[in-house]
Amino acid sequence: MKELFKAKYMLPDSEGQLISDPAILVEDGKIIYAGPIQKGMDYDEVYDLGQSIFLPSFANTHSHVAMTLMRGIGEQDSLNSWLEKIWKVEGRLKHDELLIGNIVGISEMLDSGITSFLDFYDIQPMVSALIKLNFPIRAKLGLSFLDTVEYMKEESWKRIRDVDSYARSLAQYGIEMVLSPHSLYGVSKDLLTKIASIKGYKIQIHLSETLDESVQIKKKYGLSPVQYLNSVGLLKKGLIAAHAVHLSDEEIFQIAAASVNIAHCPVSNARLGSGIAKINKMDDLNVNISLGTDGAGSSETLDMFNEMKMSVMLSRASSANTKINARKALKMATANGHKALGINAGYLKNDMLADFITVDLTKIKPSWDLISSIVYQGGKEAVKDVVVGGKFVKENHHLIFEEILEKYETKLEDFIGVV
Repeated sequence: MKELFKAKYMLPDSEGQLISDPAILVEDGKIIYAGPIQKGMDYDEVYDLGQSIFLPSFANTHSHVAMTLMRGIGEQDSLNSWLEKIWKVEGRLKHDELLIGNIVGISEMLDSGITSFLDFYDIQPMVSALIKLNFPIRAKLGLSFLDTVEYMKEESWKRIRDVDSYARSLAQYGIEMVLSPHSLYGVSKDLLTKIASIKGYKIQIHLSETLDESVQIKKKYGLSPVQYLNSVGLLKKGLIAAHAVHLSDEEIFQIAAASVNIAHCPVSNARLGSGIAKINKMDDLNVNISLGTDGAGSSETLDMFNEMKMSVMLSRASSANTKINARKALKMATANGHKALGINAGYLKNDMLADFITVDLTKIKPSWDLISSIVYQGGKEAVKDVVVGGKFVKENHHLIFEEILEKYETKLEDFIGVV
């Protein structure tokens, strides 16, 4: 079955030109044509999406989705003291509470146009949430390791012995598992080395999120964080390093040379007072910079528009230049994010997955530069439609599972009310 989608404009990729009166033709979940509408196009069903613009959908490359349960905790705390409060709440979370947080979080991501994400949290409650919502979003799930914390030591080493079993259990749902050592300080050297030796899996890690972390690693091992990462075998192509705030220029050069992906989380880093990543320098060296929302416990929202805006504004404020612009931020959110996750999306062109969004142009104020205004003015309220694999998950400003969401939002309110 061929489905034709029409709108007023299309931006096929972050660096492209606007196309007027475009069409996207979809078959079997893939784009078979994207460009100006042509006479005599063959299709079975048509969707006219009106005064809107097609954009590639977003990929969230660093998230703790269930932390929608923890908004507002430690508002004035820096990372370490904030984590102490968070861990107290996490210690009493069970499957049912995490299911609530995941359903609300998935919904919030889709609402802002995120169609792919990498999670760094408990796997089984996320799988339950995806099943409950009939897999509306592309998920890659992290198997976490944190053996320097006593309650996770035995569990972390059990997980490393059973890696393939965990991966098979997710593969039955078409979900890829990603090895997820928490950090250089949260995982022992022996376990980091063991993780690095395992072949066939993507790896993600929190890296140099705070200055304290960098000082701690240097003091303990006599190496910078990136040097230590290299010493345990983790500095390699495809690694997704979240935050990367406190890297020296030399470390950024090493990251670039190793083809490491950076998951930039500007809102969370700003809120926790962690600092501002040097994305200007990274961009100079062609590092693949993507965007992550982190958890709502530190970012407050899972809205990719907030991350795009902040990535530009913080970079300009900290570097006193305007090199990072709206289109670069859009590329981080779309093409770069999907590249980091290994998903064939982020562009609107033939043979790509039919994952795209529309932005309602009636929600964007008149502008001399439409694309920059979408990035700076946009938000979930402006996202009109979200399509994953050629199927609507948000249509005309409404998520297709609104009734389920309302039920779980009530459960979330009840949970927070007893904290």
